[in-house]
Amino acid sequence: MFLVAGGAWGAGAAPMPFTPVAEESIGQFSLSVYSGAWGDANGDGRPDLFLPSLFNQLNPLFYNQTNGFVRESALPLGNLNASGAGAVWIDVDNDGDLDLFLATTLGEPKYLYHNDGTGGFTFVQDSAGQRFGSNSQTCAAADFDNDGLVDVFLPNGGGFGAERNFLFRNVGGDFVQVTEGEVVTEFLPSHGGAFADFNGDGFVDLFVANIGAPNSLFRNDGRGGFIKVTSGAVVEEGTALGATSAAWGDYDNDGDLDLFVSHGQPFNFLYRNEGGRQFVKVTDTDVARDGGNCIGSLWADLDLDGWLDLIVARRGAPPLVYRGTGDGQFEREASSPIVRGGNGVAAADYDLDGDVDILVANWEGDGPTALYRNDVTGRQWLGIRLEGRFSNRFGVGARVRVRANIGGRSLWQLRQIGGEDALGSQELIARFGLADAAGADEVIIEWPSGLVQNLGPVRGGQVLRVVESEFQSLSPVRLNLQTGLYEHRVRYTRLGGNAENNGVRIQASGLPTGVRWLNATGVSDTSDAEPYIQLPEPLARGQSIELVFVFQKPGRGGLDAPEYSAEYGSWEPGVPPGGSRLEVTRTVTLPEAGRVLVEFVSQPGARYAMEYSADLEHWHLVPGQIVAGGTRTQWIDAGPPSTATAPSAEIQRFYRVVKLETTAN
Repeated sequence: MFLVAGGAWGAGAAPMPFTPVAEESIGQFSLSVYSGAWGDANGDGRPDLFLPSLFNQLNPLFYNQTNGFVRESALPLGNLNASGAGAVWIDVDNDGDLDLFLATTLGEPKYLYHNDGTGGFTFVQDSAGQRFGSNSQTCAAADFDNDGLVDVFLPNGGGFGAERNFLFRNVGGDFVQVTEGEVVTEFLPSHGGAFADFNGDGFVDLFVANIGAPNSLFRNDGRGGFIKVTSGAVVEEGTALGATSAAWGDYDNDGDLDLFVSHGQPFNFLYRNEGGRQFVKVTDTDVARDGGNCIGSLWADLDLDGWLDLIVARRGAPPLVYRGTGDGQFEREASSPIVRGGNGVAAADYDLDGDVDILVANWEGDGPTALYRNDVTGRQWLGIRLEGRFSNRFGVGARVRVRANIGGRSLWQLRQIGGEDALGSQELIARFGLADAAGADEVIIEWPSGLVQNLGPVRGGQVLRVVESEFQSLSPVRLNLQTGLYEHRVRYTRLGGNAENNGVRIQASGLPTGVRWLNATGVSDTSDAEPYIQLPEPLARGQSIELVFVFQKPGRGGLDAPEYSAEYGSWEPGVPPGGSRLEVTRTVTLPEAGRVLVEFVSQPGARYAMEYSADLEHWHLVPGQIVAGGTRTQWIDAGPPSTATAPSAEIQRFYRVVKLETTAN
C-alpha cells in the first residue's frame, strides 16, 4: 500500500506515484501553451482537454478517447489561432453541455463557443467579449448573482501594467458587461482571480491577485454586487510581491475554504480561514516559505488519504508539490516525479481510475506540455457530479461535504465545484479521497439556489450523479405494521414558482399498478389523471416543510420511492376539489403528544377531507383523504402530512369535514 506521511497513515512516505505519459499529440505543443482546461466536451464521460496558447498560435482541443487523445480538426475550434491565456468550460445556456470561454491577452477580444451537444461548436460572433480587448492572463467562472447562470471574471493588466478588470454577467447564452463597482473600476495590474464562498453565506466572493500592488478581496453582498474588504491579513501584505494566481481549498478539513496565493517573487502566501470571520497568515510551513517564478496552483487530494495536497507550477523549474499530512500540516515532495517546469497546472481523472492526474502547461524554455498519470493504489475514492435544476446546470459554486471514517477517525472534507483560477483549473467534479473507508457515511450538497441535500451514506469507487431536487427523502418507504400502509417521510423545499403566493401541488410519478396514494387531495385534470397533494398554505421561496405520504399497496413486497415533482399555480390554497362541508360531532384531546381525535357522521365508502381553523374564520385544508368504513368515522389529528403543524395545548383548533365529490385514484 502507498503510505502518506503523518496523520493516520504514519511517516516516511515514498514520492507520490506519478508516471509521465508519452502523449505525442499533446506534447507536440512545446512553446506557447499558457494553461490547460479539462471538461467533457462531447458528453461521453471522459474529460477532454483544451490548451490556450499565446502569440496567435493554434489553441487546440483534444478529445479524450479510449485509445488516446485526438485533436479536433473541424471548424471553428480546429483552426483557432489566438493569444489564448486562460479558458473555462461552462454551460453558458444551461442546455446540459459545456461551452467554452477563452480569455486572451495582447489586447485581443475574448472568444465564446457554443456546444451543439455532441462536441461540435459554434463561434458566437456578437458575443460581449468580442467587443472588449484587454491583457487577460486568466479567467474564472461562477454564478455570482445566484440567478442560475454562470458568469465570468477576467483580471486584466498583470505584467503589462494597470488595467480595469472585466466582469461579464450571463444573460442566457451570452454576457453583458458589468460597469459598476470596485471589482471593475479599480485600476491595478491584476494577474489572477478565483471565486469562493469564504464566509459560508451562500454567495461566492472573489479574490484578485495583483502584481506590484496589494491583493484585492471582494465580499459578495448577496444582491448582485461586491464590497471590497479593506482590512485583514489577505489585503494588508506588501505591494511588490508579484501575486500571480490563487487557489481556494479546505486544507485543514475544518469546514471553510482557505486561500493559497502564488507569487513570482520572493515567496508564496497561505491564509487559514477562521470560520469566515478572519484569515490568519500561516508562516510555519514550507508552503509559505517557498517561491520563485510560481504561477498556477491547485488543491487536490493526490494520494486519496482524505487531506488536500497542493501543486504549484513554476516557470523554469519543476512544480512544488506539497503533501497534506493531516491536521493542517504539509510535507514538501523532495523528489517528485513531476519535473516539467511550466506556467499553468490542470487536474482531472483523464483515465477514469478514481485518482487525479496532472497536466503541466509549458512556458517558453520549459519543454513540451506534459501529462502525468496518477498511479496511487489501495485507496478508496468518491466523485460527485452535479446536475442543477434551479442552480446552474453543472452546479458551479456548489459546496460538497463528505464525512467518512478514515484511519479510525470520522473526518469531514469540503470541495467547491468550479470557480478556480484558470491557471489552476479542474474538471467540474468534486473528488474525495477515502483512504481505508469503503464509502462515505454522509454526503451533503449545498447548492447555489440555497437548497441543501443530504444523501446519507454513499459507497466509494464511483462518480455519483446528483440531480438538484426540491424533495429530500428523510427515510425509505416503510410499512407501518399497525396500519398496513406504506409511509414515506420527505422534506420539500420550495424553489420554483414565479410568485411568492403561488399555490403548490405535489405530484408523484412511477407508482406501480394497484398502488394508491391515500392522502392525495385531488386528481390532476390531465389525461393521465395523476393524484396530487395540494399544500394548505403557500410557502415562501427557500422555506421547507416535512411531509408524510401514505400509500396502499396490494400483496407482499416493498415499495420503491416514487418520483415527486412540484407544480405551481394560482389556485386558492386550502380549497379541496369540490364537495360540501359538514360539522364534526365531537373532538377529544388525547394524551399522546397533544393529539386530537375528531369524530363525524359519515357514509360508508365515501371520501372526506378535514379542515381546521384557529379562529373559525380562516380555514385550512389538511392534506389527506379519509375513506369512511361505516356511519361514524374517527380521525386523529397529528398534523399529517406536515410534522411541523401538529396541534399543541397552546393552540386551539376547530374542525369541519368536507365530503369530496372528486376523488383520487
